[in-house]
Amino acid sequence: MKKIFFAFILLLAANIAPAQSLKDMFSKDNLKDAIGGVVDELTSKEINIEGEWLFDESAIEFESDDLLKKAGGALAASQLKEKMNEALEKIGITKGSIEYKFDATNFSAQMGKIPSKGTYTIDQENKTMTMSYAGNLIKSECKVKCSGDKLTLLFKADKLIEIVSLIAGKTDTASLKTVSNLLNEYDGCNIGFEMSRK
Repeated sequence: MKKIFFAFILLLAANIAPAQSLKDMFSKDNLKDAIGGVVDELTSKEINIEGEWLFDESAIEFESDDLLKKAGGALAASQLKEKMNEALEKIGITKGSIEYKFDATNFSAQMGKIPSKGTYTIDQENKTMTMSYAGNLIKSECKVKCSGDKLTLLFKADKLIEIVSLIAGKTDTASLKTVSNLLNEYDGCNIGFEMSRK
């Protein structure tokens, strides 16, 4: 953690080095430009998800800051994540119950008792992934974030309903309806999976 913080400070300093004085160095405009430059450098790293990943918990991301404000801010996101985790548990989606394996272009997944496999492509510029199943007959797109040993896949709420329905099967329709209703309440946010490297 200290190394990351030190690297961040070095990048920040490099981006505001032209400032003449300490006051200039930490002016609002210089800090804004410097932090923007650091974020660009840190986020421009190419996404590589090769390896094996296990489900940890649900992931929530609001599509816009305005929607986040309307929903009550970070507290609402935290509460939604907690509700999602509880609802997913009811249909058997718990820590470690979903496993993905990615190589350079192919993936396999074990979602509960349901295996699947296919191909994937990552749009590095938009940080999205398209997964193709059943010989390209079925496709799903998600936002993808990968940092060290953490992988996050974020789907539009309606697409996640399809995935969760597949995992739960027809066995627990009451709990599945609870998940579906919860997802429908939060139109305008992306919901998915946080995973750890196996």
